[in-house]
Amino acid sequence: MVLSSAAAQKYQLEIGDEIVLKDEEEDRNYAFTVTDIVQYMPSLYVFDAEGDD
Repeated sequence: MVLSSAAAQKYQLEIGDEIVLKDEEEDRNYAFTVTDIVQYMPSLYVFDAEGDD
């Protein structure tokens, strides 16, 4: 998972850290490992290639 620098800074995440996103409708958690941080400060973004597990 690739994070924007704004998201990494806000949540104090670094490459190699795990992030867990919760799907409240399905009551399911998804865990991802931060693989890269890109310089993008205007917003909080998370990027994931479709089909990657």
